[in-house]
Amino acid sequence: MRKIAFVLILPCLLSTCGVGDQTGPLRSIGFSDLSSELLSPESHGDYGALWADLDGDDLLDLVFINHVTPMNFFRQLPNHSFSDLTAQTGINPIGRDRHGASCGDYDNDGDMDLYISNGAEKGAASGDKSDELLRNDGAGQFSDVTLQAGVTNDQGRGRSGTWIDYDNDGMLDLYLANFKSGNVMYRNDGNGTFSDVTDETHLGLSQTRAAWADYDQDGDVDVAVSWPLRIFRNNGKDRFEDVTGEMGIRKLGGYALAWGDVDGDGDSDLLVGELRHPSNLLINDGGKFSPFISENNWGFKADTTGSGVTWGDLDNDGDLDLVAVRSDGLRVFENQGELRFTEIAVQLSQTQENDLQGDPALGDFNNDGYLDIAIESMSGNRLLKNNGSGNNWLKLNFEGHTSNRMGYGAKVWIYHQSVLVGFREYLGDNGALFSMGCGPLHFGLANLKEVDITVQWPSGKTTRLAKVASNQLLLVREPETD
Repeated sequence: MRKIAFVLILPCLLSTCGVGDQTGPLRSIGFSDLSSELLSPESHGDYGALWADLDGDDLLDLVFINHVTPMNFFRQLPNHSFSDLTAQTGINPIGRDRHGASCGDYDNDGDMDLYISNGAEKGAASGDKSDELLRNDGAGQFSDVTLQAGVTNDQGRGRSGTWIDYDNDGMLDLYLANFKSGNVMYRNDGNGTFSDVTDETHLGLSQTRAAWADYDQDGDVDVAVSWPLRIFRNNGKDRFEDVTGEMGIRKLGGYALAWGDVDGDGDSDLLVGELRHPSNLLINDGGKFSPFISENNWGFKADTTGSGVTWGDLDNDGDLDLVAVRSDGLRVFENQGELRFTEIAVQLSQTQENDLQGDPALGDFNNDGYLDIAIESMSGNRLLKNNGSGNNWLKLNFEGHTSNRMGYGAKVWIYHQSVLVGFREYLGDNGALFSMGCGPLHFGLANLKEVDITVQWPSGKTTRLAKVASNQLLLVREPETD
């Protein structure tokens, strides 16, 4: 197994480490409901919104899958309004028991392709159904290449698909999570087709959630799956080993999963969101996990049901906050540092109990540096603008050379004066329920005006950038030589 050594110096959170006077002021988290600006705001029983720049204009577009009714492709215009261009994209708008969608540049041509997981009409269409691989032909025009690519998932009751380069060959592979049917791993053959390698990888599971991270930082991506929660380590030989027992993990369900460096020590921790029970936060300490016990029972509560969870620095103070969708509304758990969280109820117009569902999708659509939220409710698709201001930020896009073009699997450490102030893994959105977006990697920087960046690519190459100014969207390119 390839080992990659990396030294992390003086880990801390910006909100607690006291780097001179660099800590930003305490900012309250609040949003403005812009849902009425969506041209088709009515609800369709959605399975998650998705942010991605699908037409290559550096503005995030917004997709709602909408289950059995026509999907919405909202293209963002230069004035940050949205226009529903679904009929002009080449995507079949008709509902097909659609569930989750995900984006990834599977053919390394520089634009974002889409994969849509389709159910099988509660099993009645098993063997006759097909998922949808939509190749981006440029400027937001798509062609359905599912059959020629060989990723129909015809036996699976599709729930979500995730793009990863599990074998580090520079091409994105596709893992499909199904409901009451076996999951499927498709290896990208690099010629527009895929091979079913489910048996070889040992990932033919029957679990409907999958969230990826290199939790042991050995250079290849691992996966957590749920219902119940299990963790599989990539052994570097194109196979995965179940390490749940040796991790000491017992009796966790995991309706939703989200990886993120919550404690600021430079590796990925795991949030396990339950359906009808309190959430569980598993703290990663050198590749081993221990449960974090919270005094205020944050996350999902026993008297609520829940669906999606995701991490994001909503106030740009340098630590990750949690966004959770519950039956009693949308909740943000603001990270106050040292694993202390304050619960904030996000006010939405015209919502009722049990109104929300699906994933909270985070993306900075208006390029002000603050993460906004798109979400589904039974009373209509929702767009929430983050009202934050004052703290600095940094957003990163990636261009792989030996690694896959969009840099999925890249790990990024941010330093200020040799002090670690941020760590992220880029694998698209960091929450796993149904849909997965692929906007830029976002960091809040509090009052820091410049930082040093180290990027470790899936190929093992390293990019180091010094004195990078805050408040910009930066393209990081992988070195062509070692």
